Amino acid sequence: MRRDVPLYFATAISGIIMVHNLSWLTDLHLPKVGKALAYAGNNSLSIMILHLMCFRIVSFAQIEVLDLPIEKLYSNITIEGSTTPWIIAYAVVGVTVPLLLNHFYKQIRSRVVAIAQRAMEKKEKTNLQ
Repeated sequence: MRRDVPLYFATAISGIIMVHNLSWLTDLHLPKVGKALAYAGNNSLSIMILHLMCFRIVSFAQIEVLDLPIEKLYSNITIEGSTTPWIIAYAVVGVTVPLLLNHFYKQIRSRVVAIAQRAMEKKEKTNLQ
Protein backbone atom coordinates (compact mmCIF):
# COMPACT_ATOMS: atom_id res chain seq x y z
CA MET A 1 0.00 0.00 0.00
CA ARG A 2 1.30 3.41 -0.92
CA ARG A 3 2.08 5.81 1.88
CA ASP A 4 -0.09 8.67 0.51
CA VAL A 5 -3.35 6.66 0.31
CA PRO A 6 -4.42 7.41 3.92
CA LEU A 7 -3.75 11.11 3.29
CA TYR A 8 -5.87 10.91 0.13
CA PHE A 9 -8.78 9.32 2.02
CA ALA A 10 -8.49 11.82 4.87
CA THR A 11 -8.55 14.70 2.39
CA ALA A 12 -11.50 13.23 0.49
CA ILE A 13 -13.53 12.62 3.64
CA SER A 14 -12.78 16.07 5.04
CA GLY A 15 -13.84 17.59 1.71
CA ILE A 16 -17.13 15.68 1.80
CA ILE A 17 -17.77 16.81 5.37
CA MET A 18 -16.91 20.42 4.47
CA VAL A 19 -19.30 20.47 1.49
CA HIS A 20 -22.04 18.86 3.58
CA ASN A 21 -21.62 21.41 6.38
CA LEU A 22 -21.43 24.30 3.92
CA SER A 23 -24.69 23.21 2.27
CA TRP A 24 -26.33 22.80 5.68
CA LEU A 25 -25.20 26.29 6.76
CA THR A 26 -26.36 27.77 3.46
CA ASP A 27 -29.76 26.15 3.87
CA LEU A 28 -29.99 27.38 7.45
CA HIS A 29 -28.81 30.99 7.04
CA LEU A 30 -29.31 31.75 3.33
CA PRO A 31 -32.43 29.83 2.23
CA LYS A 32 -32.82 31.81 -1.03
CA VAL A 33 -29.26 30.92 -2.06
CA GLY A 34 -29.98 27.31 -1.17
CA LYS A 35 -33.12 27.31 -3.32
CA ALA A 36 -31.22 28.87 -6.22
CA LEU A 37 -28.47 26.26 -5.96
CA ALA A 38 -31.07 23.49 -5.72
CA TYR A 39 -32.81 24.84 -8.83
CA ALA A 40 -29.49 24.94 -10.70
CA GLY A 41 -28.71 21.41 -9.53
CA ASN A 42 -32.10 20.09 -10.60
CA ASN A 43 -31.61 21.64 -14.04
CA SER A 44 -27.93 20.83 -14.47
CA LEU A 45 -28.52 18.82 -17.65
CA SER A 46 -29.84 21.94 -19.38
CA ILE A 47 -26.81 23.87 -18.19
CA MET A 48 -24.47 21.16 -19.45
CA ILE A 49 -26.15 20.96 -22.85
CA LEU A 50 -26.44 24.71 -23.50
CA HIS A 51 -23.48 26.35 -21.76
CA LEU A 52 -21.05 26.04 -24.68
CA MET A 53 -23.54 27.66 -27.03
CA CYS A 54 -24.07 30.45 -24.51
CA PHE A 55 -20.32 31.03 -24.29
CA ARG A 56 -20.57 32.34 -27.85
CA ILE A 57 -22.67 35.25 -26.58
CA VAL A 58 -19.83 36.35 -24.31
CA SER A 59 -17.22 35.68 -26.98
CA PHE A 60 -19.16 37.84 -29.44
CA ALA A 61 -19.47 40.64 -26.86
CA GLN A 62 -15.74 40.38 -26.19
CA ILE A 63 -14.99 40.60 -29.91
CA GLU A 64 -17.18 43.67 -30.26
CA VAL A 65 -15.84 45.46 -27.16
CA LEU A 66 -12.17 44.70 -27.77
CA ASP A 67 -12.43 45.09 -31.57
CA LEU A 68 -11.04 41.60 -32.24
CA PRO A 69 -11.37 39.78 -35.58
CA ILE A 70 -14.61 37.81 -35.94
CA GLU A 71 -12.57 34.66 -36.69
CA LYS A 72 -11.79 34.48 -32.96
CA LEU A 73 -15.42 33.47 -32.43
CA TYR A 74 -14.80 30.13 -34.15
CA SER A 75 -11.28 29.35 -32.98
CA ASN A 76 -11.92 28.03 -29.44
CA ILE A 77 -14.71 27.56 -26.93
CA THR A 78 -13.63 30.79 -25.24
CA ILE A 79 -11.34 33.52 -26.47
CA GLU A 80 -7.77 32.93 -25.35
CA GLY A 81 -6.29 35.44 -22.96
CA SER A 82 -9.62 36.42 -21.42
CA THR A 83 -9.23 38.53 -18.30
CA THR A 84 -11.06 37.93 -15.02
CA PRO A 85 -14.16 40.04 -15.83
CA TRP A 86 -14.66 38.07 -19.04
CA ILE A 87 -14.18 34.75 -17.24
CA ILE A 88 -16.84 35.81 -14.72
CA ALA A 89 -19.11 36.77 -17.63
CA TYR A 90 -18.58 33.31 -19.18
CA ALA A 91 -19.55 31.67 -15.87
CA VAL A 92 -22.62 33.85 -15.28
CA VAL A 93 -23.93 33.63 -18.85
CA GLY A 94 -23.05 29.92 -19.10
CA VAL A 95 -25.29 29.17 -16.12
CA THR A 96 -28.06 31.78 -16.16
CA VAL A 97 -28.96 31.75 -19.87
CA PRO A 98 -29.49 27.95 -19.97
CA LEU A 99 -31.59 28.18 -16.79
CA LEU A 100 -33.70 30.98 -18.28
CA LEU A 101 -34.14 29.10 -21.57
CA ASN A 102 -35.13 25.97 -19.65
CA HIS A 103 -37.63 27.96 -17.56
CA PHE A 104 -39.25 29.51 -20.65
CA TYR A 105 -39.33 26.11 -22.38
CA LYS A 106 -41.16 24.57 -19.42
CA GLN A 107 -43.64 27.47 -19.33
CA ILE A 108 -44.41 27.16 -23.04
CA ARG A 109 -44.60 23.37 -22.86
CA SER A 110 -47.07 23.43 -19.97
CA ARG A 111 -49.30 25.90 -21.82
CA VAL A 112 -49.20 23.85 -25.02
CA VAL A 113 -50.03 20.67 -23.10
CA ALA A 114 -52.95 22.43 -21.36
CA ILE A 115 -54.31 23.65 -24.71
CA ALA A 116 -53.94 20.17 -26.21
CA GLN A 117 -55.73 18.58 -23.24
CA ARG A 118 -58.62 21.04 -23.53
CA ALA A 119 -58.87 20.33 -27.24
CA MET A 120 -58.91 16.57 -26.61
CA GLU A 121 -61.61 16.95 -23.94
CA LYS A 122 -63.69 19.10 -26.27
CA LYS A 123 -63.30 16.53 -29.06
CA GLU A 124 -64.33 13.71 -26.74
CA LYS A 125 -67.43 15.63 -25.64
CA THR A 126 -68.48 16.21 -29.26
CA ASN A 127 -67.89 12.54 -30.10
CA LEU A 128 -70.11 11.44 -27.20
CA GLN A 129 -73.00 13.61 -28.35
